[in-house]
Amino acid sequence: MKKLFTTLAAAALIAGAALTTACEGPMGPVGPPGRDGQNGRDGKLQSVSFPITIYADDWRWDAGRGCYFFVFDDIEELTPYVIEKGLYHMYYNWVDDYGELVQETLPAIVYHREPNGYMWEYTMSCDYSPYTIVFYAQYSDFDAGEPETLNFRFIAVW
Repeated sequence: MKKLFTTLAAAALIAGAALTTACEGPMGPVGPPGRDGQNGRDGKLQSVSFPITIYADDWRWDAGRGCYFFVFDDIEELTPYVIEKGLYHMYYNWVDDYGELVQETLPAIVYHREPNGYMWEYTMSCDYSPYTIVFYAQYSDFDAGEPETLNFRFIAVW
């Protein structure tokens, strides 16, 4: 047992010495400076970010799906190329009880509790296709009325 402990201690000492020392020699001359990098647009990386507000009167009822929807089209940045090869995302923007802006990714589920104790939720989601985003708002009890004015933020990188 004593021999095993001695062997392990020696191995640990050698490994520690090897890891904490470096083989350095004199440094060579400094090379020529590199070429400046390209900014996003010149480097072919592009992005877009903009707010979308859907007013309460703009929502339409889809009886077949049991939800409200809104079609936001003519988004020139949401090309077939971005749909196929880019990254894109939607956030639901709202203000919490402390007055702070919160961005929640879609799909988002928002829970409500009425003063009488009745609880319900609504789900917001969206579908993307070239040049178009369709937003959906669906209530768990299917009887919460029409959606209010909602704010979103769209972000795409390609």
